[in-house]
Amino acid sequence: MKEPQSHIFFLNYSDKLPRAYIHLASRLAVYGVKLVPVSAKDLTALASPNKQFILSIIPDMASQAKHLAFRRQYLDFALKTRKFRLFEASTFAEADDLAQVKRVDGYDHLRLPIPIEHLARHLALAVLTEEFDTKSWPGGKRAKLPTA
Repeated sequence: MKEPQSHIFFLNYSDKLPRAYIHLASRLAVYGVKLVPVSAKDLTALASPNKQFILSIIPDMASQAKHLAFRRQYLDFALKTRKFRLFEASTFAEADDLAQVKRVDGYDHLRLPIPIEHLARHLALAVLTEEFDTKSWPGGKRAKLPTA
């Protein structure tokens, strides 16, 4: 039986992929997780009822402005409805308005600079934990009485 392939959407706000994408994709491949580059416009079309993972690396002011605009427009609501889990690696401060989403494991903020190994390990652990976590009641099923 082939096990399902996990993936993380790499949210890219520029025309070219950053150099960190290639290094991070190769590190995540070791854990069996694919890194898929998408634009903000593509991400809105790829939404599904299952929880999906997004990584956004924000190294400069231009990316921060685009990210905040996209968050206000679409991403905040999608995070609150638990469609996505956002991993935000940024040189800027953590978003205070996502505190409620953070409590239900919908938002993770990582401070840049961060080693690629540490980032890959954090992402893979979160994705694989979510994928293999059963989230079922440990007490079993309730007994049913026979109807005559």
